[in-house]
Parts: sequence; C-alpha cells; structure tokens
Amino acid sequence: MTSKPGFAALQQAANWYAKIQGVASLQTYPAALQHWLEESQENQQAWQYVLNISQHFTPLRENDARQTAALTVLTRTPHNAGRRQVLKMATWISVGSLLGWGYWRHTPLRNQVLAWCADYHSPHGKITQFTLSDGSRIWLDTDSAMNVDDSQTQRALLLLNGRMMIETTADPQRSLTVSTSQGKMRALGTRFSVQTPNGATVLQVYQGAVEVSPTAISDKMIIKAGQAITFRQDAFGTVAPLRHTEPAWPSGLLQADNLPLSEFIEKLSAYHSGYLGCDPAVASLTVTGTFPLHDTDMALEMLTNVLPVQLNHQLLWGLMVAPRDG
Repeated sequence: MTSKPGFAALQQAANWYAKIQGVASLQTYPAALQHWLEESQENQQAWQYVLNISQHFTPLRENDARQTAALTVLTRTPHNAGRRQVLKMATWISVGSLLGWGYWRHTPLRNQVLAWCADYHSPHGKITQFTLSDGSRIWLDTDSAMNVDDSQTQRALLLLNGRMMIETTADPQRSLTVSTSQGKMRALGTRFSVQTPNGATVLQVYQGAVEVSPTAISDKMIIKAGQAITFRQDAFGTVAPLRHTEPAWPSGLLQADNLPLSEFIEKLSAYHSGYLGCDPAVASLTVTGTFPLHDTDMALEMLTNVLPVQLNHQLLWGLMVAPRDG
C-alpha cells in the first residue's frame, strides 16, 4: 500500500493550491511550484492529494485555464515517469480535470474506470459480495476489481487490484484458480483471501489448501489452512501462521489486537473519504477492539472514547488523530 503524505506536506500543498486559486494567471507561480514538487516524492503526493480533494468543493470546469496550467506543471519534466502517466491517463479519458496519481489511486474516478474494464469491482469505502454461477461466494474489499472466466471448461478469476475473499464450491470437472500479476493460486476445496500490495501477492488460507505457482519460476507450494504467504513473480516468501482464524473485513469490521495507532489509522483510512492522518505524538499508542468499516466516523468516535486522542479538523478536507488537549 502506498503511504500517504505527511500533514506538513499537505499544508504546504494546500497553501500552493490557495495561491493558484487566487490569481488570474499561473505565470507567477509555476516555476516555484515545480521546484517545490521536485524537492520530494512526498510533496508530489501531497499536491496530487490536494488536487483530488479540491474537486469535492469546486465543480470541474473542462476549459478552466488554471487546471490546464496546473496539469502542465505536473507533467512538464519529461524524465518523470509518474507525470507522463498522469498525462496519458488525462488524454485517455478525455477530461480537462486535474489528474494526479493520488486522484487516480484514491478516488471514485479510478473506480469508475475499473467498472468499465472489470467484471466486478468494489468502490472506495465499500465491501461488495457476489456469488458465481457455481455457487462460490466472493467478497471484494474497498477499491478492488476482478475479472471472472466462469465457463464450461474453467473457473478462472483474475484479481486486478485490491483484496478478495472466496468460499469455493467443489467441481471435479473444473478447478478454480485465482491469478494476480505475481502468479496463480489453485484452490483445493477451500476458503481463502488474496491481496496485492506493493507488487506482491498475499495469500491467507482459512480452510482447505491452495497451490501457489509464481509466474517466473516452475516451483509450486501448497499453503494449508491456518497459513499465509507473501510471494512475488520469482520467489516465495516465508510461510507464516495466521493471526486470526477468520478474517473480519468481509463482515465490515476492523479487528485490532494491540495494533499501533498509526497502523490502525492507515487501515481505517482505506475506507474513509478524505485525508485521515495520525499525529506522531500518539502513533505508538496501541488499539484493541473491533471497529466498523462501513462507518469510519463511528469508528473514530469509538477511538476517542478509549484512547487519550481527539480529532483535529485542521483543513476542510482533512482529519488528524492528535493528542487530547489537557
């Protein structure tokens, strides 16, 4: 999972955005703004995040010169592959809005495109359940998408992004496989989950067993119930025991067992609209309990009842979990 920019960088990005919104022409600012963007990847992430959130408050105007100029700033440096990708996406979907990678990664636009391309998808903040024609049940986590080839000869699932959980049904004539960019998993009568963070695949098996075949090697490995493994195209990771006998997220719950607050906030933010951050002063506090994913506001209120923290609305679009005053 890509880390979020820090709050200080977000404040700087918000200041830049305010300057841009307050002038008739961007000619005074592009060079300085571009210099700030090139100082760090975090600055670029923060800028893109602000562009994303700003669209919730200002309607998009396809011919807005300021948006065009700001997009030019983001894509001006030719050696920056991320900016080239932004430009390609902007051209592809033919909109004049500000499209940073953060906008694509974390907002409904990305889900809309996935909906066009994928057989099944689950939008931001939602967990979607559906049943295949053979009776197998599938849960798709927030910001996830998959394709399904459920034919007379095979049951092949392709996880394009995010996380899925599946309860398979037996079919002696057709094995069920789940593929990712890193490899293929063949179900051996089972219940398991698959996730694709940071160029890897995480498999967790709750019932039965799963045969794992990475794309770039010929070796195979069978992962049994109660085990988990992270693998890449050319290597297996270490097999580890599961922390819980059943996953909580398909039921819309976040289960925390002495989880550092910073990690808890990162997990919860995947279901929250807008920025959700954690002040370093309270990051090491630990969280224990079960929290609703379908209502992140309720989860945060529960958090303030059990820890010495408060929610700071320091920006219109952002929340920071910070030490409680007094």
